Amino acid sequence: MGIVDPEDGVFLFEEQSTLRRWAYSLDTMGLLWGPSEPEEAFHFYGPAESIYEGKLLTYGYGGQMIAYNITTGEILWKYDATSIGTESAYGGLYPIGIACIADGKIYAVSSEHSPTQPMYRGPNLRCINASNGAELWSILFWGARMSPTESNVYIADGIVVGLNYHDMELYAFGKGPSATTVTAAPKVSVMGSSVVIEGTVTDQSPSGKRNTNGLLDFTLKGTPAISDEDMSAWMEYMFMQQPMPEDAQGVKVKLHAIDPNGNYQDIGYATSDTAGKFATSWQPPVPGDYFVTAEFEGSASYGSSFDTAFFTVDPAPSPAQPIEPEAPTEPAEEPTEPTEPEEPTMEPTAPEEPTEPEPTEPEPTEAAEAPFITTEVAIIAAVVIASIIGIVSFWALRKRK
Repeated sequence: MGIVDPEDGVFLFEEQSTLRRWAYSLDTMGLLWGPSEPEEAFHFYGPAESIYEGKLLTYGYGGQMIAYNITTGEILWKYDATSIGTESAYGGLYPIGIACIADGKIYAVSSEHSPTQPMYRGPNLRCINASNGAELWSILFWGARMSPTESNVYIADGIVVGLNYHDMELYAFGKGPSATTVTAAPKVSVMGSSVVIEGTVTDQSPSGKRNTNGLLDFTLKGTPAISDEDMSAWMEYMFMQQPMPEDAQGVKVKLHAIDPNGNYQDIGYATSDTAGKFATSWQPPVPGDYFVTAEFEGSASYGSSFDTAFFTVDPAPSPAQPIEPEAPTEPAEEPTEPTEPEEPTMEPTAPEEPTEPEPTEPEPTEAAEAPFITTEVAIIAAVVIASIIGIVSFWALRKRK
């Protein structure tokens, strides 16, 4: 005989050798459903079950969790605790057990009676959505003693607490506060230009890693806020000496403003990075004073927070009008003081090459007294005389012969 569930009016039977189940009505003792299909073979070593919100949850060394509708036997979902490589002696799955259930979430752990060293490297603490079997998050954690059904993980006041056998540290998982800051630059801009809106979103949890002396080795306060999807890898990096996830993302920040006319302006979303910073540019639609808000709406890991900033947009300068030139006016002459003349300066010039003078005829000048015989006349006379002498000599010689 298995569990009796008075809230749903059901009591259960199970058969360990065949791994099947039956459900009967507490009111009529009649069979409600069964037998079920056989479950994972390794469930033979200690089959276990829990009941939550009308669901029968079965699990064990077989590494599979099954959710049945407890009154009809319908299988609502299955969850496999997938192992890494061939580390598990139980096939491709790690043994799985339920540590606690709260707020629609199932916290499951993995263990066995004689774990090998090193212990399983898989994400051994798992948070599962009780309604559909989806894994919400998982993290490196060996949180059970001798079997998957003997857990040392508990929940109270919204915080899951347990001893991690990987490093013998006590861990607490919960939701922390956040802080958002925002600035706008430039504080005064001109219509038509853009404004840069930037800020930070950080974790404000005052706790952190505490040593054996009761002192904090580091605190989470002031560290960047990280997305829910990357939180497990980030916490393993922060607390468990795992590598920093290079592709981790921050959180989304909603940006909006109130313009000078009191109208709401939706600027959009910005996403912070692994330093906790975000930034975006925006062109205001009208001139005037603006009131801008950056709002982190919160997540499964952090509470919400917001911050505000102010800036002003001046009107754009009007286009310049062409200026027509004025008619020039002659300035009145003012008496000037006499100034000494500047001394001429002679610039040196290259010497010119000598040139032969062209022959020129002397201009006739009237002599005071004209000569008796001119040169031309004298020459003609001499020629005539020489001719006569030659003729006379010629005839004298001829007579002698």
